[in-house]
Amino acid sequence: MFISARRSGTSALAVGMVGMVGMVAMVAGRVGGATLDQPFLSFPGTPAFAGFAGFESGFEPEEGCAIGYIGGGGSGEPQNCVWRASTSVPIGATMPVIADTLPATGSQHLHFEHDPVQASGSPDLAADPASRNWAFSESIVPAPPEGLFVLDLSVRIAELGGPNAYIVQPEAPSQGMLATVMILNPDGTISVGDDANPDDDLFSIVNTGAVWTPGGYHAVRIELDAEAGRINYWYDDELVYSTDPAAGGLGVGVFAGTIIERILIRYEGNNPGGPSLDIDDVSIAMPPSCPWDVDGSGDVGFTDLVSVIGLWGPCDGCPEDIDQSGDVGFSDLVLVLSRWGVVCR
Repeated sequence: MFISARRSGTSALAVGMVGMVGMVAMVAGRVGGATLDQPFLSFPGTPAFAGFAGFESGFEPEEGCAIGYIGGGGSGEPQNCVWRASTSVPIGATMPVIADTLPATGSQHLHFEHDPVQASGSPDLAADPASRNWAFSESIVPAPPEGLFVLDLSVRIAELGGPNAYIVQPEAPSQGMLATVMILNPDGTISVGDDANPDDDLFSIVNTGAVWTPGGYHAVRIELDAEAGRINYWYDDELVYSTDPAAGGLGVGVFAGTIIERILIRYEGNNPGGPSLDIDDVSIAMPPSCPWDVDGSGDVGFTDLVSVIGLWGPCDGCPEDIDQSGDVGFSDLVLVLSRWGVVCR
């Protein structure tokens, strides 16, 4: 099951509840004949990362993160570390906050719950705009090159049900668009972004049928690889969906932004009675493309070592000849051992 949403230009996503099963629909695009546009929220990235060393945040004091409201945006409050609120958040907003009650690791984490100062969400977003109970990381500056991006974070949702949705939204502000979206629906299912038609300004939200688990922290990963033409979505180390057409994707593969510069976390709806959301251990990385992964498994390990030993001797042009010397030998073995455990593109 999927519906359409707008991918680019000057739009961000808005969320509504569709049906009794709680299927969360991204309705910034055409739903039921209506077009409900929201402005694309873009902030200048203030931290200047040298090249692309990635982005990591555990919301810890050493990052400059203090207990309390994250601030920034339109809240009138100073920005708290490398996270900030939406530009359209009202003065006096109180959520989300840096907290120290339920960290996954370290001493602090990001916490969302109902904010009485902000508007509550509604399926009729044209009449009752969604809240902006959101948190942005600062953009990576300068914008990184295309390649494989791996976004990891730990997510804790207190319980199933309730009137809110929980959204992980990688973005590419320098390209003027989001990169993709992963939605943890209140009914316990997981929806993701994909696209069948590259010629319009819409993309689809697919309910994967996979489920998330309430209570405790769980691992969410999104892998975006513009060169390979796919986005992979993971939950607790299980691949729940791939946009790769060969794996059952709708056809386009990478349908919007081709890099990940920042992440937006959305406690969508901001309705009273909604379960709380906690986030920790956020990272954006570009694993190296490595010839040491000779078997193409995605990491360097025992099977690569066996492959090198198995083709010992003259072997011009074969993957096991890592140093391209024309022979598989000791130097190739050393290269595998020196990169043992590396996760590759």
